[in-house]
Amino acid sequence: MRRHLPLREDDLLVCGIALGYEDTQAPENRLLTGRQPVEEFASFHGFDAAAERVC
Repeated sequence: MRRHLPLREDDLLVCGIALGYEDTQAPENRLLTGRQPVEEFASFHGFDAAAERVC
């Protein structure tokens, strides 16, 4: 990833997102898992004020 992103030596990539088309025949794409609501594991700060400025 360092070849494509401006990461410093002490930076650590924690999450990545793969983009493309799913292989509907691959067994791993048929796995259904339960999901927690985003509010249970994340918090967002400062977006309410930004949304008010845009609207």
